[in-house]
Amino acid sequence: RACVREAAADEACRRLVGAVERRAQLEEEVVALQREEEYQKQQRLSLLAAAAQKEEEEQELRDRLEGTREQLERVLAEIAARDEALTEFNALESCIPIPARADGGSGGRKKQEKKRRSAR
Repeated sequence: RACVREAAADEACRRLVGAVERRAQLEEEVVALQREEEYQKQQRLSLLAAAAQKEEEEQELRDRLEGTREQLERVLAEIAARDEALTEFNALESCIPIPARADGGSGGRKKQEKKRRSAR
């Protein structure tokens, strides 16, 4: 009977050692999985940060483009207004008769210069 008990104790001891070894192995696997999970989490955070940075840069570019577009529209509107004013001026100027001098000269220029001098 002592032999049977000793054999049973040996078997129980072997199973206990096997269980302890298996537990240590499982704990190592858990630590490895936790490390991998942490690495994956850091990778996701890094990708999210890069995506947020890219979105911010894209928004800045869209804002700059909108500002440039608005500035271009203002310049084009100003050009159109000047063009319209020039067209009006040319149309009015063509309606004003310019008296011709008998000697073929432009006496109007001298009169304008006298007026300018006297205005000063």
